[in-house]
Amino acid sequence: MIMTCSSANSIIICSFLCFCVLLSGSVPAGDYVTLNPETVIQRGDKVQWLFGYKDTLIAEIKGENREKTTHEGPDEIFKNRLKLDETTGSLTIKLIDSEHAGLYTLKIRRGRKTLKKKFHVSVRGESLQSGMRSVMEGDRVFLFSDTEIQTDDEVQWLFGDKEQTVLTEIKNTEVTKYDGTDWRFRDRLELDEETGRLTITKFSAEHAEFYTLKITRGRDKIYKRFYIFVEEWKKTVMEGESFTLKPAREIKKDDVIEWLYGDREQQTLIAKLKGKTGEILTRDDVADERFRGRLELDETTRSLTITNTRTAHTGVYKLDITSSSGFSEQTFTVTVMEEKILKEDSVTLKPDTKIQNDEIQWRFGKENSLIAEIKGGTGVTHDDVPDERFRDRLELNKKTGDLIIKNSKYEHAGPYKLKMQILSFVNEFNELIHLVPE
Repeated sequence: MIMTCSSANSIIICSFLCFCVLLSGSVPAGDYVTLNPETVIQRGDKVQWLFGYKDTLIAEIKGENREKTTHEGPDEIFKNRLKLDETTGSLTIKLIDSEHAGLYTLKIRRGRKTLKKKFHVSVRGESLQSGMRSVMEGDRVFLFSDTEIQTDDEVQWLFGDKEQTVLTEIKNTEVTKYDGTDWRFRDRLELDEETGRLTITKFSAEHAEFYTLKITRGRDKIYKRFYIFVEEWKKTVMEGESFTLKPAREIKKDDVIEWLYGDREQQTLIAKLKGKTGEILTRDDVADERFRGRLELDETTRSLTITNTRTAHTGVYKLDITSSSGFSEQTFTVTVMEEKILKEDSVTLKPDTKIQNDEIQWRFGKENSLIAEIKGGTGVTHDDVPDERFRDRLELNKKTGDLIIKNSKYEHAGPYKLKMQILSFVNEFNELIHLVPE
């Protein structure tokens, strides 16, 4: 659903410096809604989307480069649900549910003028919460009917939201699987004819979607809906290696592809492919230019490759796909490790960048134990964790951020992580330390 301005449902209030428009609309639970500014966003405009009567900031565009940021909102209700278009300023809320109903305010600051537009969104239908589940890549997923299947019932399991595909059915007590019509489900489907339970084996991101159970009982029809999604994909590479992030599903010719980098609080567009024109855009000048000369976007597969990696490329990557049937997304967490082989002696770990008034943290091991930090200009070491192996061995230089491990032993070998809060951006650097005897 797209909400735009029309004289039938808008109230326009004008003043010298502020223009305000109020729109309203209703959306079924599980659908998406796009809130459209219906005005041309100019370079230099500051665009903010606010939610609720407390005006909680959930998305914004600022700066000459139109860098966009989305936020998770109160109680993380907008986590992984917002899509902000940096060109038009439109905001899309995906998988909308009852908790997303309410007032949305768009503010565009242009010089001394401020344009405001308010949208009131209501959500109808049954909440998604009971049917929403997250699974891990490779899991065996069971979808239950929660109702007793009777002898004359016709049972169908459907895949997709708007354009639905029949996966399996029970008709006249005969079970039929249509896993050959969609390559994603080939040899992965199992249907229990007594309970109606559907099993999907080796679940992956390409299977993440709506699943609908339809039971026809005489003249009556019973529906149950599920939304299954995959926890984020994770990968670890060594510094200097390349890695490729691949879409989980087949990309159609007219689909618009966006690759973003950064945590959920600040995601920066680094590559885009416009479906209709085939135009490829890579933005290696953003995110402190850490991607300069390193981005490769495949126009056929739409996969993104980052070459000659550094620890600065550690972080969260997200793929947004916009198609005629809706939206989908994938999240990737990548860790780039710097490997060092050192003799037993003092070890100095250095940040890759000069620190200023930054907050930094040094962490160790798979448990990410905090062993040193600089906050408010004060350096502190925590040498009692884990299991006191760093007792009286740590020194932290609060000017450079260097961490020194004195008289290091085998027990100090392992992964070290440096996390830096630089203004509004978070950098993470990783090193894998191996110690060998002299």
